[in-house]
Amino acid sequence: MNRVARFAACAICLALAPLLLVQAGANGNPPGGPMLAHNGFNLAAMSLSGLRLREDGETTTVVVDEGTLDYARRAFAREPLATDALFMLAVDERARLGDAGAQGLLDAAAALDRRNRFLSALQVEQAVRRRDFAGMSAIIDRMARIQPDLTVQFVSPLVAALTQEELLAPMADILAQNPAWAHDFWMAVPGDGVLVERLYRLRQMTGQGADAESDARLMAALAAIGRYDDAFAFRDQAAGAPVSGSGFVPVGGVPPFGWATQTSGERSMTPRGEDRYEVFVQQGMEGELGRQLLRLAPGTYRFDAAVTPLSSAANVTARLRCAADDDLASDRQPLDRPATFTVPASCRNWWLVLEGSAWQARGGLRAEIAAMRFAAGR
Repeated sequence: MNRVARFAACAICLALAPLLLVQAGANGNPPGGPMLAHNGFNLAAMSLSGLRLREDGETTTVVVDEGTLDYARRAFAREPLATDALFMLAVDERARLGDAGAQGLLDAAAALDRRNRFLSALQVEQAVRRRDFAGMSAIIDRMARIQPDLTVQFVSPLVAALTQEELLAPMADILAQNPAWAHDFWMAVPGDGVLVERLYRLRQMTGQGADAESDARLMAALAAIGRYDDAFAFRDQAAGAPVSGSGFVPVGGVPPFGWATQTSGERSMTPRGEDRYEVFVQQGMEGELGRQLLRLAPGTYRFDAAVTPLSSAANVTARLRCAADDDLASDRQPLDRPATFTVPASCRNWWLVLEGSAWQARGGLRAEIAAMRFAAGR
């Protein structure tokens, strides 16, 4: 089997594991009463408790315990529409006869019940094993339309499979067709650095299904893994032209190009109206309120804001911190006066950070920040 197909099928199996195990736990005990114990649908549900993941080298596949396979046989004998039982029988046939031997039963079962998540997942896996990525996409597309709440479960393995660089080209071809699941795919931005980088490269190859919301997630993920140049390039691409100056956004914007604010019970920075934020720090606490990413040429810069009440201004501070070097940072400067910063040539990507302190504020720090300005000094 091609390495790409083998890994993708493995990823799909592993992603299905939580769903299968939850189902198995829910159906592990036979229902009470003779009528329920012999009902075909109940027997089919009980048979799902026999699903297992088997690893063979680099391949992971779903198999069935022989002890529970009898539930599936009895279920189908009593109720031909118990398609969970057909899924179990198809898994068993594949284990005994191989992919081709199980395909007929799988296709017939899926045609009988196009909504069955287990049958659809097995069809997806079989399609990937055949390197039939168009067929895989069509199955996920069908499930995205029939059961939208399951779409994430089907697309997450595709994102995970991007660890294999060879998958980028076939995925770009599939996404170019703008399938129904494209938006969910782009929204499934991972935290893993390799996957974020691959997803960004794929985004450059095709934008079908992506939108401002998913792009914002990807920009934030790029910044989170330290790919600041890519994050800025992506922002400029989305804006249609390079953003001039520092790119400072007083209110609104999308983090990291706009305030990424704290919202905990200990401290918060909450937008209020069109031009201001309300800040809160619990009594005896201090820490970050918000930050945004700026690109700065060497020189002097000035940040100022109107803090209300003015008596709280000294407890709200601003500082610049080099995004690539935490040790390179300015001193905290209270906002009861304009803050000035000198930016060296050794760093060009900076976090502008607002912090609040309520060490000595009875009842905590409560204030509003408005009219924020950040510009090169004169």
